[in-house]
Amino acid sequence: MKEACDLHRQVLEARVRVLGLTHPHTSVAASNLWHALTDLNEVKAGLEVVRDYLVWLLKVDPNQLGEQQRRIRQSVLDLFRRT
Repeated sequence: MKEACDLHRQVLEARVRVLGLTHPHTSVAASNLWHALTDLNEVKAGLEVVRDYLVWLLKVDPNQLGEQQRRIRQSVLDLFRRT
């Protein structure tokens, strides 16, 4: 699973570099990394991914987002409600 996190991180970094932070594919890559880290019980690292790559979703009108980004946004909201 550690290898999977490394690959998720590489994909995320490439998508940020090529597509930018707000592209839907970048959000999916960040979400995948966040959940992989959480599965490994690396909660702090997962929260850093949320902070660095996904919190921006909370600052925009959800109607401006596609379906995948709205689902990811809801997951981030749910995370903050639990903490």
